[in-house]
Amino acid sequence: MSANAPTPAEWAQIVVGINWLFFGYLPTVIVFGASLLLGHGVIPSLVRTGELPPVFGRLRPVFYGLGLVAALAALFFLSNFANLLPLILDLYPRRWI
Repeated sequence: MSANAPTPAEWAQIVVGINWLFFGYLPTVIVFGASLLLGHGVIPSLVRTGELPPVFGRLRPVFYGLGLVAALAALFFLSNFANLLPLILDLYPRRWI
């Protein structure tokens, strides 16, 4: 499948789309995963084994909230990247080989 050659304006749109993914989507997905890991896995396990005092169990809702905010932000960045889809379909006119 051969692609059409992108114009300078299309290259600018591609760079914007890559920036949405790299500087927006990727960090929010990492924050989402880390907050759920801490709030749902690490903190309850450490509290149950006695490694952390029970007062740390109150931090779980904070991590759940942070995870929710990060998930919503990730959806925002992914939807902004999806605006690049018409450009990709113009560059690659055939979807299947």
